[in-house]
Amino acid sequence: MQSISRRVPLGRRILIANFIMVIVPVALLIGVGALLYGVGALLYGVFGMFDGAYLGEVSRLFPKWGPVIVTEYALSEIAEELEDKKPDWQEIQTMASVLESQGLQVAVFSPQGAKHATAGIDPAMLRRQLEALSTRGILLRWEGGDVLFVHHSPRGNAVFAQGRLLLHGRGDFDRDKVRRLWLAIRVGAFVLLAGTILLIILLGRYVARSLTRQILAPLEAIREAAGEISRGKLDRPLALTSRNDELGEACRDIEKMRRDLLAAKEERERYEANRKELLAGISHDLATPLTSIKGYASGILDGIAATEEKRRHYLTRIATTASTMQSLVEELFLFSKLDLGRLEFHTARVNLSAWLADFTGESRVLYEGRGLAVDYEGEPSVVVSLDSMQFARVVQNILSNSAKYGAKKIAVRLWREEGLAELSFTDDGKGVAASDLGAIFESFYRTDKARSDTAKGSGLGLAIARKIIEGLGGRIWAEKPAERGLAIRITLPLVESAGRKDGEQ
Repeated sequence: MQSISRRVPLGRRILIANFIMVIVPVALLIGVGALLYGVGALLYGVFGMFDGAYLGEVSRLFPKWGPVIVTEYALSEIAEELEDKKPDWQEIQTMASVLESQGLQVAVFSPQGAKHATAGIDPAMLRRQLEALSTRGILLRWEGGDVLFVHHSPRGNAVFAQGRLLLHGRGDFDRDKVRRLWLAIRVGAFVLLAGTILLIILLGRYVARSLTRQILAPLEAIREAAGEISRGKLDRPLALTSRNDELGEACRDIEKMRRDLLAAKEERERYEANRKELLAGISHDLATPLTSIKGYASGILDGIAATEEKRRHYLTRIATTASTMQSLVEELFLFSKLDLGRLEFHTARVNLSAWLADFTGESRVLYEGRGLAVDYEGEPSVVVSLDSMQFARVVQNILSNSAKYGAKKIAVRLWREEGLAELSFTDDGKGVAASDLGAIFESFYRTDKARSDTAKGSGLGLAIARKIIEGLGGRIWAEKPAERGLAIRITLPLVESAGRKDGEQ
C-alpha cells in the first residue's frame, strides 16, 4: 500500500488539542485580567482629570494611590534631605507645601531654629507635642486618615507633621454617580469573567467532541472489528480505512488481516472439501477392484472355476485388478507427498526443446499402439530448470489422459514468450465442458461422474501434474479449443543459457 502524503500525525493532533484546551484558556484568562487592569487604570486617569473630584473614591478602590502615596513620598523626601550635610531647604519647603495641601501641619527645624512652619501654628508647640510621643526621635503612625510623623537627623535637623489626610478633593462630588459607576465596573468584570468561563467550557466541549470523533470512534470501530475477528466473523469489512493518520493505517492493517484470514478460512474450507472428496474417491476406487477380486476369489473357492482354463482366467483378472490397485495406491502416495510438500525435486538445466523431441520420439510407438498420434514442434534451445523424472510423469499423464478419452491425435507445441517457456498439448478428444476446465486438476475428477471404471484411471493424473508443475515454479491450466478436444497449457520460467552446460540435456 502506498504511503499517503500530507497527513497530520495523530500525535501532533493530540498536541494541538492539548494546546487548545490548556494554553488558550490560560491566555484568555490573562487577557481578561489585563483588560480589567487596563480599565481600572483608565478610570483612574479619567478621574484624575477632574481636579481630584473623585480622588476619594479612587483612593478606596486603589488604596496605594491618591493622597496616601503623595504623603508617603513627601515625608520620605524631607527625611532624606535632612540627612544630607547640606540639605536643600527649598526642596524641603516644596515637600512641606505638598503635605500641607493634603491637610497636614508641618514644622521643619535646623540647629539654628525653625526653617518652615505651616501658617497659623506654633512650631515650638507642635514640636513639644510630637516629641512627647516619640521617645527615640522617630515616629510614623497611620490611624485611618490621621498621620503623626517625627524624624530627627544626627545633624540636628528635624521635621514634625500631623493632621488628617484630605481623601476627597474640593469640588462637586456625586456619590450616587460614583457608586453606579463602581457597580457598572463590577458587573462588567463579572460578565467578562463569566463569558470567559463559558467560552472555555464551550471550547473544551468542542475539542472533546472532536477528539471523540477523531480518536475514540475509530478505536471503538477497531475494537468491534477485533471482536468480530476473534469470534471468527470475517465477512464484515472495517470502515475508516480512508483516514490519513495512524488510526487509518491501523484500520487498513486490520482490514488486510481480516481479508487474509478470510482467504485462509476459505482455502481451509476448500482443502477440507477436497480432503473429503479425496477420502470418498479412495473409498470408491478401492472398493470397486476389491469387490472384483473378492468375487473372482470366491468363484475359485466355491468351485465355479471348475476348469483349468476358467481358473487361469479368474487368476489373471485378480492379478490385473491387484496391479490396478497397486498403481492407484502409488499415485495416492505420490499425490500425498506432493500435497504435503514432502517430495524433493532434483532440478537441472534442461533444453526443453531437445528433451520433448527425445521423449515424444521414444513414446510415439507406445501411444500409437493406443490409437493416439503424437506430433511435436518447438523452438530450439528453450532452457528451463527441470526435474526430468517428475516432468516426464506430467507429460505421460497428459498423453494418457488424451488417449483414455478418445483422442486420435495430440499436438505438442513449445515456444518462448516474455521470459517463459510456453508449452501446449492440444488433442481432438471429446474434451470437457467449459465449466469443468478448472475442476479437471482436482483430485479424483473424471468426466464419468459415476467413477465406476477404474481402468480409465484414478482421477489423480492431472492433479499430480498440477502439483509437480507448481513445485517447479510453473503454471498449468486447461482451455477449450475452437474446435472439439482439450488443450492443456504449461508455463515454466526460462533459464538464461550461454550454450550447453554440464547437466543440461
